Amino acid sequence: MGNRFRDQKISRVVPSLAQRPGLSSMKSLLVIGASDTLSRLFIEMFEKRGWRVEACGNHWDTVARLAGNKSFDAVILTDSFKGESVVDLIKLIRSLAHRRSIPLVIVARTGETNREAAIAAGADEVLVRPFNVNSLTWAIEKLVAG
Repeated sequence: MGNRFRDQKISRVVPSLAQRPGLSSMKSLLVIGASDTLSRLFIEMFEKRGWRVEACGNHWDTVARLAGNKSFDAVILTDSFKGESVVDLIKLIRSLAHRRSIPLVIVARTGETNREAAIAAGADEVLVRPFNVNSLTWAIEKLVAG
């Protein structure tokens, strides 16, 4: 229930950003499975850099957003996601034709995500907490730039 409330709260804030002029040229980021605190941190960090950020925390919202046609330039997936393993979610994302090449960065707690398994499943980068937040923005921007 906490995740559903967070998703509703965030989705009320984030879509209003889409009404701003010039937003169509903004890069967009989808954050999956982060806690409320981590979601707010990621949203604040990337919005300050001119990104449009959406966050989702429950399985069905995540699947709906990934399967939909909305364009995202990158995805951050945390290992805080409840109900499915990070590796399974990576495989799901990579199984979708329109998401196969999207940059995918995993933010993991120490020892909870097997780095090699995540990379083998299709993650582009795995960052282990604690990490410098600048390393996350650098990794995303580097991957999006190609």
